[in-house]
Amino acid sequence: MKKILLLLLYIFLLYLPAGAQQFKVSYSSAAFNRSFTGKLLLYLNKENKNPKDGAVDLESFPCFSIDVVNGQPGTTVIIDDKAAAYPAKLSDIERGEYYVQAVWDRNSGGRAISMSPGNIYSKPVKVQLTKEINKVFTLVADQVIPEQSFKETEFVKELKAPSALLAAFHKKPMTVDAAVILPAEYFTATTKKFPVLYIVAGYGGEYHNYSGDTLSRSRPLDSASCITVYLDGNCALGHSVYANSANNGPWGDALVKEFI
Repeated sequence: MKKILLLLLYIFLLYLPAGAQQFKVSYSSAAFNRSFTGKLLLYLNKENKNPKDGAVDLESFPCFSIDVVNGQPGTTVIIDDKAAAYPAKLSDIERGEYYVQAVWDRNSGGRAISMSPGNIYSKPVKVQLTKEINKVFTLVADQVIPEQSFKETEFVKELKAPSALLAAFHKKPMTVDAAVILPAEYFTATTKKFPVLYIVAGYGGEYHNYSGDTLSRSRPLDSASCITVYLDGNCALGHSVYANSANNGPWGDALVKEFI
């Protein structure tokens, strides 16, 4: 009888839910006064004071996420051991001091969650994770990632061309974006026609890098002056490479049939 009781006690302890710290996260109505459906992410980092901006593959930091459906401003959502986790669940990561930040990802199309305009995030705070399993931390997201603006200069212009093809695929308005860089003689050789060089940058290629650029001029193709169109490669899944894709949509057709 005693052995049976010990066995039952062992089984009970084996299946007893493990305790873990919790992060209670909400967003303010001032930041987003509507219901939220998307992913809530929690970033922790021991060194980077803005954890959401940590460089993947260059920094190692824990990250957790849960799916939220019809969340409301001020309503608390809990992140604990039930959350999707990397590299380990919350209760198993190394104890110590962390900077922590929450991001409500609205999936509006930006390449990086931490930089996607419209996403809601909390200011970073420092927390101490200990073995105290009932510890609860509270975060309120009251910041919004702003829309990126482009400052044109004399020889650098912004072009955002609406794409019906991409809009139909993604079921929302879409544009193909680029920085147009003019040659030095563009304004003096007013009757000259210039060839156009289209550049598809590699991963992370960002046409906003030319915003406010007063120094750049389009470099010649061999000896021929040309107009350079620096295409923005960013899309929600990383880089479109301007190829038709079952995941990203008809970027190749949008470039050739619409943009050019």
